[in-house]
Amino acid sequence: MDSIHEILEGIPTNITDQMNRILVKPVDEHEIKTAVFSMNPNKAPGNDVNKLKPVLDKCISKNQSVSVAGRQILDNVILAHELLHNLKNKRKWHMGCMAVKLDMSKTYDRVEWDYLKAIMDKMGFCETSIDWIMKCITTVSYSFSVNGEAREFVKSERGLRQDDPLLPYIFLICSKDDSLILSKVDQQEAKKLKIILKPYEAASGQLINLEKSLVFFSKNTDQRTLEAIKEGLKEIQTKENGPLENKIAKPSWQGNFGESSNNGYSNLCHVLLQTPKEAMQGNLLMARCWWGQNDKKNKQHWIAWEKFTKNKEEGGMGFKDIQMFNKALLAKQVWRIVTQPNLLVSKVLKEKYFPKDSMLEGKVPKNASWIWQSLMSAREAIEDGCKKKVGNGRDTNIWKDKWINNDKSGRIKTQKPKGSDLQKNLTTHSST
Repeated sequence: MDSIHEILEGIPTNITDQMNRILVKPVDEHEIKTAVFSMNPNKAPGNDVNKLKPVLDKCISKNQSVSVAGRQILDNVILAHELLHNLKNKRKWHMGCMAVKLDMSKTYDRVEWDYLKAIMDKMGFCETSIDWIMKCITTVSYSFSVNGEAREFVKSERGLRQDDPLLPYIFLICSKDDSLILSKVDQQEAKKLKIILKPYEAASGQLINLEKSLVFFSKNTDQRTLEAIKEGLKEIQTKENGPLENKIAKPSWQGNFGESSNNGYSNLCHVLLQTPKEAMQGNLLMARCWWGQNDKKNKQHWIAWEKFTKNKEEGGMGFKDIQMFNKALLAKQVWRIVTQPNLLVSKVLKEKYFPKDSMLEGKVPKNASWIWQSLMSAREAIEDGCKKKVGNGRDTNIWKDKWINNDKSGRIKTQKPKGSDLQKNLTTHSST
């Protein structure tokens, strides 16, 4: 219990009385209809957490990018890569930095129920809400399949059932799966990390998988300090370069594309955030997959791949043009960052690449990460299709922004007079 109390000190109380009233109000006919009619007729019912949805963003931290409306798992992929890109290229300054990638072992099975209940209580969930959730979790029993027949029943005393609709949300409230912790390269910092992890393991029931956990150091780390940190974190693998970076680095999707269509199409999952040149190779690999090989030699391509990407009504096969598809996905991410500046990923990218400009105006530095270079390759598509909404005019630059309607360029054609300090004069004034 001492470990639980120690952990609870860092848990904020964010659930208000109003939120609790929403959570425990009786289910009405409209809510049932909404849940039923939202089901796809050809699919199994999904997670019904309509009551929890309004409060999830209040009890799940901003650095958790899944299971919360408005957040995407890709956000943390981008963040992790940018942070490691910084470590890899950090050569200046005296103090080095390190990233600790922690891998938890059998996370769902190890959740302690007392810990979960204490976390929800500290967050501010009312007794009725906690009782409902705990009944869903603690009334589970399991049977063993012996020769195809269910035998005996075992009642669980901890853990979360993996097909429970509440699982993703309850787990994120009380625990984390894989974590990336960043700090200065300092022996005291390493000691503090170990001190923090011990009570967390004891309270939550979680167990760090030391074999899969890694520590990655920036290039400007002093060798003597590095060796001291390695000794202090000797239970965790320490790497000066390579493995940790490779786990969150640029995906490789140019493997054995032609062996089977299943393998080929699964590799296409990695196309997102590729540079245009690499996405172009996706079309070539798809063509090789289609026409096949003979004695490990590519067969003759009798029709240009561009014709295959046309609709069937136009004589094509309806295949996606990987290059255009990739550009569309990149442009979608650019638009999301532009229109949602309060996202954690948006704030980090702005601070790193365009602190004083708009994302649509900032220059691409030579040492930018491949993710940022890829996003910037799709920026033109966004610029061509959008214009500035003037509003009250305070945020509109009359010389640079595209704010003029019914004009292809969208920008004012009058040249800015020399010596003029006029930047914004579109502010509306109320008439008197």
